[in-house]
Amino acid sequence: SDPAMRTAELEGPRRRFVQRFQQLSGPAAAKGVEDTAFYVYVPLLSRDEVGGAPGAPVTRAAGDLHAANLHRADCWPHTMLTVTTHDTKRSADVRARLDVLSELPDEWEGCVYRWRRLNRRHRALVGGRRLPDANTEWLLYQTLVGAWPLELLPPEEAGVLDVDALAAFRERIAEYAQKAAREAKAHTSWVDPDPEFEGALDRFVERVLSIGAAGDFLAELTRFVRRIARAGLWNAVSRTVAQLASPGVPDIYQGDELWTFSLVDPDNRRPVDFDRRRTMLEDIAERFGDPDRRPALLRAMVEAPEDGRLKLHVTHRLLAARRADPALFVGGAYHPVAARGRHGGQVFAFGRRNGSGAALAIVPRLWARRLAPPAYLPPDAAAWGDTHVALPPALPGGRWTDALTGSSFLLDDAHVPVGPLLERLPVTLLLAESAHR
Repeated sequence: SDPAMRTAELEGPRRRFVQRFQQLSGPAAAKGVEDTAFYVYVPLLSRDEVGGAPGAPVTRAAGDLHAANLHRADCWPHTMLTVTTHDTKRSADVRARLDVLSELPDEWEGCVYRWRRLNRRHRALVGGRRLPDANTEWLLYQTLVGAWPLELLPPEEAGVLDVDALAAFRERIAEYAQKAAREAKAHTSWVDPDPEFEGALDRFVERVLSIGAAGDFLAELTRFVRRIARAGLWNAVSRTVAQLASPGVPDIYQGDELWTFSLVDPDNRRPVDFDRRRTMLEDIAERFGDPDRRPALLRAMVEAPEDGRLKLHVTHRLLAARRADPALFVGGAYHPVAARGRHGGQVFAFGRRNGSGAALAIVPRLWARRLAPPAYLPPDAAAWGDTHVALPPALPGGRWTDALTGSSFLLDDAHVPVGPLLERLPVTLLLAESAHR
């Protein structure tokens, strides 16, 4: 027979086989990895995310992100940029707070050991086993720390938790804990639920999150969350700039304009107060538009980031910059920018260039190493010392304007000190007023 005819005859069945295989392989991988293994392998929950690789090394994280952005700019400039979706296991703000644990491993480990001792009396003895098991308890403590609501962080001198807010959080965690246990399929599952394990887990959550029964645990938990919460917020602000200035088209999940400490569905489907966001944005825009009121606004957003205005402001200003020059952010070239000096390893920076447009994003990383109690505020300009970024030839010298603060800077050579750029806000996106280099 004619080989060409034979190939044509096989093309239809081959295509159908590939299509059916693709339809099967995606869901199979999702159920086997993201919806099973990621609930069992839980050293650090912020790495157990859709599309993630929790076992991959992180020593070259900044370089890997630069490489991914370069590839996206060259090959997929219109791809979606998202950090929280309907399907993420934890919102990006939860993950940003959990990332802080990687900077404090010894302190975190000591806390968990103490909490396990404090809560031993709440574990049930069922069939010779203490339930919940150690791995489930480890997952639960990370979940509590990561999703702990900001309204449950009263001033330290007050020390009184809002009973209604705690009850609402307890209900959310109980629902999440059962889903996580069933997804893990280690002790119970959706098709074969174990009432004894699930009952023990429900009682454990109820008791450790009840003021009367929890004893010292709630006080210790609140104290530790307060210790890492602001570092998590600064992480999230840095991530927001990196996301919205990178190659691609940003997508913001419903409500994520403010701090969002949500877990996997159905927790991330709760109603969003859009009227509140609209009112806040109008107030921020009005104050920012008045040069006399702007410094006080920026200072207040840094000194009290918990109210969410800082994240909303950064999101709004970055989206406005993208709308003003879409060709720069969607189609523009991506240029990794090296940070050097004493704290260079704690700075991530990159530039964008397209025709006459240019942008420079600078965001700190590893925040917990730079913050001091009790305020845990970002380091001032002097604390950055000799830390600087080296502009590549593609980025122009001349005058640049910070899209987030309105401040103007003259960058006249490749050696740009970081401290002055981060003096008013802890992150920056500079836009070149002219690009002649």
